[in-house]
Amino acid sequence: MTAVSWQDGCQSQLASLISAESMEIDEKLRIRRCKHSASRSGVEQSADVGPCFRTLKSKHRFADKNDLRRVPSRFERIIRAGMSFLHLEAFKMNSIVEFVGNLPSLLATTYASEAIKKGFLGNGQIDEKSHSVPDIYKLLGTYRGHWDVTEDDLKEMFDHFFEEMAAEGAIKEESFTAFGVPSDENSTGDLVERDHSLSSEHRQRAKVLSNLIQRQGRRDRFMGLRMDKYNKELASWMDEEKLYNRNKECQKKVLGKIGGGAQCLSDAREEHFGIKGVQGFPSVDELKAFIRVRSRTITNGGTVQYFLGGMKTRPQMVSKCVELQNIAVPGQYRSKPVLIDSN
Repeated sequence: MTAVSWQDGCQSQLASLISAESMEIDEKLRIRRCKHSASRSGVEQSADVGPCFRTLKSKHRFADKNDLRRVPSRFERIIRAGMSFLHLEAFKMNSIVEFVGNLPSLLATTYASEAIKKGFLGNGQIDEKSHSVPDIYKLLGTYRGHWDVTEDDLKEMFDHFFEEMAAEGAIKEESFTAFGVPSDENSTGDLVERDHSLSSEHRQRAKVLSNLIQRQGRRDRFMGLRMDKYNKELASWMDEEKLYNRNKECQKKVLGKIGGGAQCLSDAREEHFGIKGVQGFPSVDELKAFIRVRSRTITNGGTVQYFLGGMKTRPQMVSKCVELQNIAVPGQYRSKPVLIDSN
């Protein structure tokens, strides 16, 4: 047996339904997840079309002591223990206990099988006769606009849409256009765009979330986003690596000019850095790197910024190098990014 579960497409709910963990659980339990079309749950969602939601809201709003049962003491202790961290006043805690304690019976009477069936019949997900196949005319009745279509065209369209939905988990906008389905309009008469990508899945039309093609599309998008992020991080790391290598080259040249086996930069003077650009002395880019790696700051976001201090001329840079020469060079704040392949 396979269960089909329909939900509206709000972002927070959708995020939990399409996660890899949720999909794996659904697959093991043979659950097929579907979502209603954006902004149409009022005419498509069975709980909205039938009396379930309206009845439950009414019972919550107008319930009095005669409607509420005495909460079993053991159940009451469990509720109070679970809510103890809130430190509520007694009358508020008693209200919560009454509500939570009576919620199962309220739900049982509200969501009786006949009430649920009315919703599925009303939106056309099942027919009046067999209660097992969609009702094409009821489905068409959920359309709020006007559309002149013959019965033969309607049946041909339904057959095509059924096959496309079963195979791909969604119906392409091109298919709606090919069969002359009118575009959706909002309350002011403006056209409503429905051709949204997976980045805006909550705004798409009704679809089968657990369809293999839809799942693969989400995986491909996820890996594409990860690859983009990896490439940016790698480019940033390579720039930083180049900066540190130039600094090392600058130090090597300066120590070579000092001579005498000097092992530190504390003896370096301006002439060792080279006031003028002469062969054998550090280049401008190497001087910049020498200054930047000693003037770095870690921002609140955890990233490192390297500062040059607005210096433009070589003498200015050399003077700054002498000022900073005794500051130890911090190590790179991160290791080389690695792209981990994950499904």
